Amino acid sequence: MSAAVLPSLTVPVPAVWESIQALVRFARFASGADGYAFFEFDHERNAFLLLDRGGVQSGGVQAAEPQSNGSGSWVISRDGVTIGSFPLRAENQLAAQLDFVFLGHAIDKSTLHTLTRMAQVIEAVYRLPRSTARLVEKIGSLEIELASIKISERTLGLLVDGTPNSDSVDAVVRHVENVLERRPASIALKQLLPELENRVADRKLMVKAKQFLQRRDGLSEEQAYLNLRNRSRARRQKLRDVAREIMD
Repeated sequence: MSAAVLPSLTVPVPAVWESIQALVRFARFASGADGYAFFEFDHERNAFLLLDRGGVQSGGVQAAEPQSNGSGSWVISRDGVTIGSFPLRAENQLAAQLDFVFLGHAIDKSTLHTLTRMAQVIEAVYRLPRSTARLVEKIGSLEIELASIKISERTLGLLVDGTPNSDSVDAVVRHVENVLERRPASIALKQLLPELENRVADRKLMVKAKQFLQRRDGLSEEQAYLNLRNRSRARRQKLRDVAREIMD
């Protein structure tokens, strides 16, 4: 079955898109590729959407047409252009495809090995939103089922004892309130939420501080990080506090 390839479109992207783009561009330069293209497969439309591309943009060079079987990577060479294609799978089906373009030279074994390793970690990151959402959904479903069993068991048990009266009504209401208040997964998630929000905010602040140092002092990313870490140790401050001082 052949799937259509649509031009660049504005489509929703996962929360991890920034890291995927960084990994794809890293893979391009690590392999010496002249360009890349990232496609996402839309199963409803049976079409691949071009989400991102870089490098080669002219001379009629385009990425390979994505394959709908997603059975494995493949290499195509034609008219001095070699394209290595790597399907990405999620939930046991083709979800995306990553192509790397090479001009004037073939892909040797070492380069293919590098791209294959990078494609594997890119696929893992690409699946992250789906796998996380599935885990949270499963936990929520089990917690809801457990609460439902507790509530129905107690309520039906009181009915067996006879016609409900004011005391049994009070007992049911209190029981339901207790069950809803004592849901361990929900409690844990509520406690985890602000911690994750703070960690994300801290990380974004550190990224901005590193970028500032890179621009101002001409440092590499690693040098900027070491600069932050050394300041943190020397002043016995947390990294986020050092980063905040730099940005202020």
